[in-house]
Amino acid sequence: MDTFAPEFSRFWLPEAAEARVDAKRRQRDEESGVQQAALEELAERVSAARSVV
Repeated sequence: MDTFAPEFSRFWLPEAAEARVDAKRRQRDEESGVQQAALEELAERVSAARSVV
């Protein structure tokens, strides 16, 4: 089947499916890290604002 439509092989080859799942998992982890950093920065700003008042 690869020889007839190699651009669609990712849909039926199991290793390609695993690679897509791993890529999605890495992307979620990266987004989670970015969100965590943003929340920590927000917490610092809120703390700083409270100490000014």
